[in-house]
Amino acid sequence: MCQPDQHLMFCTCADEVKIKTIKNRYGDTYTQKVFPKYIQFIWTLRKRTPQSGILDGMLELPSSHLGNQLTRDDVLKQLNRRNCFDFTYQPQEGDNLTISSNHKIAGYLSFIFENNQWVPGSFSPFEYQLKTFEEGKVECRD
Repeated sequence: MCQPDQHLMFCTCADEVKIKTIKNRYGDTYTQKVFPKYIQFIWTLRKRTPQSGILDGMLELPSSHLGNQLTRDDVLKQLNRRNCFDFTYQPQEGDNLTISSNHKIAGYLSFIFENNQWVPGSFSPFEYQLKTFEEGKVECRD
């Protein structure tokens, strides 16, 4: 079990994670992790691909907080001060980290790694295709 040694930890060791296979309308098949309901927040690391975005719909912009424990400014301080991940990870230019509710509550936090630091930001899915390379649960400690 992932135990945060400080205030915030991005864990890959979510217990009882189920894998669901999804086929989109374009015929592409991919897998998605389904987290148990007791996990409050989940995170996703993505990379931009060379392909252009192919989505239709509306865009929801990132929030500045997801409750008292997770604010954009607090997460940003933690990310730029230390390694908050429970696996060996060296951020690369353009990596995108999002944090969202596992309970389908609206809003999410989003960060992009630019010029050797994390900054608030997101990529438009209408302009870019993003490929998920890791995800898990968020562990917070007061």
